[in-house]
Amino acid sequence: LVNISHTYIGDLRVELIAPSGRRALLHDQTGGRTRDLFLQESSTDSTELAKLVGEPLTGNWILRVSDLEGLDTGTLNNWSLKITYAE
Repeated sequence: LVNISHTYIGDLRVELIAPSGRRALLHDQTGGRTRDLFLQESSTDSTELAKLVGEPLTGNWILRVSDLEGLDTGTLNNWSLKITYAE
């Protein structure tokens, strides 16, 4: 779950980085002048998140948000990661 207030979501790149360093690109400058970004995805819905299936769970998971244009600002309101284990 990612919740970002921003004037233009087309300015934003959002990626999730696993402890191993593998990355999933969740948002890549799409949406143009749309305001505010709310993402709620799962590995069954997202080919990007599916890349992280099987990664070790322990360690630091990082959400990297980049604003690739100037002048306006945004706020990362909150984010969360829910990991489930299946045998």
